[in-house]
Amino acid sequence: MPENDDITANLAALIESPRGREGACRRYLKYAKSALVERTPIEFVYIEPERRGYLGDADYVISCKIREETGAEFVRAYIWELKAPRCCIFEKDNEHRLKPTKELYDAENKLVNYFYESRGSELFRANFGVSHSLDVRMGGIIIGRDNTKVNGNYEPERKRILYEDALRVRNEYFYRQHGIKLFTWNFILDYINPSQPPTQGRVEPGELPSQPLNPERIVLSSDTSEATSPENQ
Repeated sequence: MPENDDITANLAALIESPRGREGACRRYLKYAKSALVERTPIEFVYIEPERRGYLGDADYVISCKIREETGAEFVRAYIWELKAPRCCIFEKDNEHRLKPTKELYDAENKLVNYFYESRGSELFRANFGVSHSLDVRMGGIIIGRDNTKVNGNYEPERKRILYEDALRVRNEYFYRQHGIKLFTWNFILDYINPSQPPTQGRVEPGELPSQPLNPERIVLSSDTSEATSPENQ
């Protein structure tokens, strides 16, 4: 497997490139496959990019065995739709409201149609090791990057607020009840190589000063450790 620094550097370059396409970025999803399923998987069963179907080609389908809190184990398949990092997620509708871009609308429409077809397909369930149609799930959509969340001439703070409001509405009335996740490609990049939070140092009793501390002279600092990536299965 390539060094983790090479993986993240190459994906980061694709994400920022105006020519970066979802097909090129898709090759890096194998390093973040645990982010594409529910719970921590016991094992991955089958992965298929561009799953050919009657209604079209699903961009990425992944199945894995999971164990629920009851102890029951199931193989579940998750369908994902991908859009390029350069795609915007939301765009201006008016001064107080955003709307999904045509790229996000297109991804949502494809996702629900591919899910509808796959859930009813015995061949799909056999290929991915799924025994029941209820274990075919919509995974979600990966689209855009940090600087393409909103297309609109808003002030930065106003843009942030409108983006969060648009996500709340979509999550509340659409995504959450159907288990759909919405990721940016930066999320995938950070999942592959997460930044480690600062660690708190331990002070031994013998290191405490004998005189009371002057609050005005206290300097706070923290140690940081080198970032590491989660183990890929």
